[in-house]
Amino acid sequence: MERGVPLRGGGSSGWELRSYLQLEDGNNGKLLIYYKNKKTANMIMRNNQHKEPDLKCTNVVYEFICPDEDCKPPRPKSCYIGHTTNTLFKRLTFHKQNGEIQKHMKLQHGRDVTRSDLAENTRILSRESNRKRLKVLEAVFIQKRRPSINIQRDHAGIITLHDICA
Repeated sequence: MERGVPLRGGGSSGWELRSYLQLEDGNNGKLLIYYKNKKTANMIMRNNQHKEPDLKCTNVVYEFICPDEDCKPPRPKSCYIGHTTNTLFKRLTFHKQNGEIQKHMKLQHGRDVTRSDLAENTRILSRESNRKRLKVLEAVFIQKRRPSINIQRDHAGIITLHDICA
């Protein structure tokens, strides 16, 4: 997507946003959107940025599902739910080095977890920029889904009203 440019002949009163679309038939189409002022154009362009890859996201609650056959249905799926304020990539690097996911892979499957295991089997459950809300979301997902790899089993009372309001 190109940046907005002033309309020719229109002075500074109008802006044009140039965007190119991929159509279903494989052809490219050109979409021109005209805005009345620069403020509106900047606001819309800022809100319509391309989605960043999941591994570059920060402030997320994520779920890792063990890819090994021993952990797939009909047995209860083995999963881990966590949160990070770093990039998801950096957090998964820590899991590769140490932690509950690495322990699970060693004890249950006799091998180390690989980067591809982590990257291909981790998905973002929620995004939240407020750190306290992020912790609450993690606790809610853990309480609801009961992940078997997480070391914490009971999240009742972990986050008190005082922690949320402080």
